[in-house]
Amino acid sequence: MISKKAQGEIITTVLIILVVLAAVVIVWQVVNGTIRKGSDAITAQTTCMGLTIDIVVNGTNYINIRPSKDIGGYKIYRNGAQLGTGGGNISSFSTGSSNVSAGNVSSGDIITVAGKIGNQWCEGANSVVAH
Repeated sequence: MISKKAQGEIITTVLIILVVLAAVVIVWQVVNGTIRKGSDAITAQTTCMGLTIDIVVNGTNYINIRPSKDIGGYKIYRNGAQLGTGGGNISSFSTGSSNVSAGNVSSGDIITVAGKIGNQWCEGANSVVAH
């Protein structure tokens, strides 16, 4: 016959094991979520790494852009406000730059361009001041 004291020790041991397993599951959920969020951020940052977009504002109020990576679209900003967008693919270092009407670009306006690589919008590393 098994004593009641032995049964109590078995139940206590099983409960301690269950508490430890529950703690491991909770800690793993927190760690796993943090790792996944960090992984997504790293993927987004490496997608944009190395992207530069050469920008030239010519005398006819057109903006020519020339990206260092293939892009699937772009957004043009004047002094931080979105000025226009362009679709279609532009190959990296393409000789035929894309022209987008700049509207009323004034001397001293700061022009920046964001390019789209895959589903990620990437700020180009360059800005120009219109002359």
